[in-house]
Amino acid sequence: MTPEEMSMFFPTPPVPAPELTLERVFTSWTPDPAALVVVVVLGAAYWWGVRALRAAGAHWPAARAAAFAGALATVLLVTTSFLGVYSDTLFWVRAVQNTVLLMVTPLLLALGAPLTLLVRAVPRRIADRVEAASRSDAAKLLTFPGVVTALLVGVPFALYLTPLYELTLRSSVVDALMHGMLVFAGFVYFWTRLRVDRTPRDDMHVVSFGISLAEVIFDGALGLVLWLGPLRAPHYYEALARTWGPSVRTD
Repeated sequence: MTPEEMSMFFPTPPVPAPELTLERVFTSWTPDPAALVVVVVLGAAYWWGVRALRAAGAHWPAARAAAFAGALATVLLVTTSFLGVYSDTLFWVRAVQNTVLLMVTPLLLALGAPLTLLVRAVPRRIADRVEAASRSDAAKLLTFPGVVTALLVGVPFALYLTPLYELTLRSSVVDALMHGMLVFAGFVYFWTRLRVDRTPRDDMHVVSFGISLAEVIFDGALGLVLWLGPLRAPHYYEALARTWGPSVRTD
């Protein structure tokens, strides 16, 4: 979709947030209904699972629950704090937001072992179905190292090097879907590499090194493109007419 087509479908001109000051870093907040719903639903489901286990006399490590709670906290942080307020105004803020959702939130989710909790907390017939799904050919394909690498590397490339980036700036629906995709890609990586939850495949740990090396190389290449290449969503940022902060190129 070209900038002209985007302007046709999203005619409302972007409005810049007020100048970002140290005070506003701590006092700027914005509601994000989609993020709040996701956090409440996942938090309630996890809490129910822990309660069900404890009611049955089973133990669930507090560290896992704390990691999962931390993951939900990062979602709220990047969507409702100043990072959410300024994500449509400053490129670097959105980059921080996306990086947390790709690399930090999924790490904490995986450390929370949600799949293990699910299997242990639900009735046996449902647990059997979940375990069968985790051993299915589709699950093995999704967690194949090449697919994991393609997800971890490909999602940021698709986001920043296609019109998708500007769409996330102009559409809250596209933005929410992209946030979900970032978390999903990161979770598949950390789930299969940390193996706190049972995984469909038992690849050697050296595979983790290979995936991480590929991620570092490709992310470095992406960084060079963003730094030296054409500006991302220039029509959008120019329309902001922001009079404060770094220039569009420096940002």
